[in-house]
Amino acid sequence: ALPFTRGPRLNEPFPAGVELAMFGFGCFWCSENVFSELDGVYSTSVGYAGGVTKNPTYRDVCGGDTNHNEVVRVAFEPAKLPYAELLRVFWASHNPCTRNRQGNDRGTQYRSGIYYYSDAQKAAADASKAAYGGRRSKSLYLCDTKPVWADSCGVR
Repeated sequence: ALPFTRGPRLNEPFPAGVELAMFGFGCFWCSENVFSELDGVYSTSVGYAGGVTKNPTYRDVCGGDTNHNEVVRVAFEPAKLPYAELLRVFWASHNPCTRNRQGNDRGTQYRSGIYYYSDAQKAAADASKAAYGGRRSKSLYLCDTKPVWADSCGVR
């Protein structure tokens, strides 16, 4: 599968007004397809985040020792597609109540996670997690909410 872009760039610098979001919820190829269909998404790319090994390989991550999450990075235009809508799509597209698993995919890399780029994204993610959790019978403690930091992120 190839990364998705509506524009000429997969990586920075992006045009003015484009922001980044990052989500993990199962196989990153499937997660990427969910977001690439949305109007207001400039591009998507996949990789690993949240782990302890710098620049892990697929084999490293599947071994379960790196603590990485398979993620999709979404470059989006908030004027067309608000971050809150990305969060709604994230919650609607997977079961965040299963530990380290989505469908037939099992392993720590398939856990549910929101990786934020700003304090505003963190606040929105926490609020959406609380709101969505109130409608679920199980706790959403299984969904990570963590900052994006360069040394832990394999998405470039």
